[in-house]
Amino acid sequence: MPCCGGFDRRWSCTRRRRSPPSAGTPRKFEQEFALTNRLRSEGTDSLLAAAREVGAQRLVAQSYAGWPYAREGGLVKSEDDPLDPNPPAAMRSTFAAIRHLEAAVTGATDLEGIVVRYGAFYGPGTSLAQDGAHAELIRRRRFPIVGDGQGVCSFVHIDDVATATLAAIERGRRGIYNIVDDDPAPIAEWLPALATALGAKPPRHAPVWLGRLIGGEQTVVVMTQIRGASNAKAKRKLGWRPRYPSWREGFREALGDREARNGVESRRGSGFMPRLVRWLNAKLLNPPTLVALRLGVAPQAFALLETVGRRSGKRRLTPVGNGLIGSTFWLVAQRGLQAAYVRNLRANPRARVKVGRRWYSGTAHLEPDDDWSRRLDLIGEALGPARRLDARLLRWFIRVLQTRPVTLRIDLDR
Repeated sequence: MPCCGGFDRRWSCTRRRRSPPSAGTPRKFEQEFALTNRLRSEGTDSLLAAAREVGAQRLVAQSYAGWPYAREGGLVKSEDDPLDPNPPAAMRSTFAAIRHLEAAVTGATDLEGIVVRYGAFYGPGTSLAQDGAHAELIRRRRFPIVGDGQGVCSFVHIDDVATATLAAIERGRRGIYNIVDDDPAPIAEWLPALATALGAKPPRHAPVWLGRLIGGEQTVVVMTQIRGASNAKAKRKLGWRPRYPSWREGFREALGDREARNGVESRRGSGFMPRLVRWLNAKLLNPPTLVALRLGVAPQAFALLETVGRRSGKRRLTPVGNGLIGSTFWLVAQRGLQAAYVRNLRANPRARVKVGRRWYSGTAHLEPDDDWSRRLDLIGEALGPARRLDARLLRWFIRVLQTRPVTLRIDLDR
């Protein structure tokens, strides 16, 4: 629901679009945005009614500048340009909800309604972060450029979203404002640059017919026809300037700055040996270890970690090194924040660990400042020769794969 605050009968409110860390499924566009669209329509109506009841004088609501503009004329649109009159069928309910929100808020006569149309978010906590879902798809080369890739996108760093929202609350007047950076760009230009920033291979290219077959008409439209947005009005009327004027420097900093310091793997090892090691680990070592752990017959050097899938909500089992010391389970994640189970624990820190035939429940905490190498030594000293041998093997994997490990501490329930 919206986040609101009121002072002296002046009520400013930013309505947040559902923004899960998952990348979503293009074919299920309408289903995935169903809850968001209810918030845009029913939620906006409820919010307006509440604002009137308390005598609020101003309301700020979130909309979107990513792909709603008409797909004709200039490649960069202002707030005065029309929205797409004929969107793809799978996007029509979303367009209807956006139109409802904007008309209801700016059309209110008894308070000052302000709509901020944000561009595509990137930066910490978004899907375009080092540990974000879209970033992972790009690393796996599952985010191709469809057709000519000339659909124009407008981005905004999440920090600039905050400053723009504050400017709208404090200085905005009735109307609509595009909150985007200064550099709208076609997908064929920014997607390879994003892959480079992530240390990934260049994106693949897919013909239009294949994009339509896999992702539906909406995928083709977004990839080849959408228009970007201009921030001139927000600069002029709100006195706002983005800290990141272009996604070009923004991608580099957002994808390699604060998160990298916290142990994010900025570039996976490449070449034959790293690929061979990853294959051996995934195909030959992990499967039998997982079976032995499930049966409770694995060596004491190993344990079984159970997390909750951040997207599926289902339990996920991962073989890990045994780190049970007293009432704490210590774990060194070889791939750092890139590891799937680490991302699961960041979304839901509750976990279970199986050592031998016994399960332990607890709460996980990230320890980015811990010396992971020294931690492995301490675990080995506490648990004996078998665990020390496993720690040496883990160090070898880390060296070959060129990863940035991170320590996790699971406080076990008493």
